[in-house]
This record gives sequence, structure tokens and C-alpha cells, in this order.
Amino acid sequence: AQIRQRRHRLAATDLARSSKRLVRHMLRHVYLVLDCSQWSREKDPALPPARMRLETTLNLASDFINEYYDQNPLGHLGVVLCKDGEAEMLTTLGGSPKKHKLALGAALVTEMTKGGGPSVGGEFSLQNGIEVAGRSLGYAPRYGSREIIVITSALATC
Repeated sequence: AQIRQRRHRLAATDLARSSKRLVRHMLRHVYLVLDCSQWSREKDPALPPARMRLETTLNLASDFINEYYDQNPLGHLGVVLCKDGEAEMLTTLGGSPKKHKLALGAALVTEMTKGGGPSVGGEFSLQNGIEVAGRSLGYAPRYGSREIIVITSALATC
């Protein structure tokens, strides 16, 4: 009797034989954690004149958003900025590339208009960035993948 019950239970949960189709990781939930610390405000000799790493990073992040939604039309993306040892959620998980690009453009204008002292932007905190993104990803459904992409200019974290 126990053997029959076990076979029946296994047959009912066998997804390969059942008519139900289960597709995992078709939906991606990705957070992009960007460094806006003092190290990203330095001018890089490899970049064109008068361009800071921060400007280049935010422009490339905008290009990444276009590519991400071209390749993952069902995916969700969010952006977190890290500066002054803190992490700030710029945009929450969403399916609108326009929303993310507008927020990145506004962040670029805001960060570039700040005065230029050596400590503007403060330190980069990897832990805070991952915690903010991870807390939000905790609410993402289990049937999709959850990812955090970190782009940093700093060699150390506080």
C-alpha cells in the first residue's frame, strides 16, 4: 500500500511526464549597482579629455539598459547608486527602459553639477549596495533568476 502511494505521488509530481510545462529562468530580475564615489570622479587618461569615469560609466549603463531589454523583453531591471558609504535605490525593479534611462540621465546631471572637492562622493560601500539590491530581490518571484551586477571604480570598499 505504501509503495503504491509513493508511486502515485511521484507520478503526480513528475513534471517531465505531466502536461504542465515548467520554464525556469526565462524571467530575469537584475539590479545594476553603480559606483558614484570619489574614485569615479577622477579623470582617466584612457578616456577622451575632460571626461570622468562617472560620466562614462553612466553612459555605458544607459547603453546596457537598451541591450538588456532587447535581449530580455520580459526581464525586470533596477538601478542602485553607491556613494558616501551608502546605497540609494535610483529605480526599483521594472520593465520600462525609458524610466531607467531618464533616472540615469537625471543622476548624471545631478552628480556632474556637484562642486569638485577631493572628497565629493565619499567612499564606495559594496556591502550596502548588495544589501539594498538583495532586499528588493527578496520580493521577486522564485520562478525567475535574480542577479546583481556591480560596476565599480574604487579599488577598495568601506
